[in-house]
Amino acid sequence: MKSLRRLGVLALLALPCTVPPAFAQTAPTVSAVTISSSPPRRSRYERGETIRVAVGFTAAVTVTGSPRLALTIGSATRQARYASGSGTATLTFAYTVR
Repeated sequence: MKSLRRLGVLALLALPCTVPPAFAQTAPTVSAVTISSSPPRRSRYERGETIRVAVGFTAAVTVTGSPRLALTIGSATRQARYASGSGTATLTFAYTVR
């Protein structure tokens, strides 16, 4: 996994999630944010390639709605869509480079 800082990407979290009853007294917090994919060619992502971002939490979370993850790539802010992970402690988001 690659560090977001190393790739020059800033991720901002605003995720609508619910917490399973067993953890209802202490809301999960973000424990890690990493790029979970690698560019298929060379050392950068190109148009049409997908950047996957894994967001780790301190406990399992259940996703409701359609959460997005704001990625700052260069000077532009792009929205990664929720891809998978509801009910686990790691959510995955995906952004296809345009």
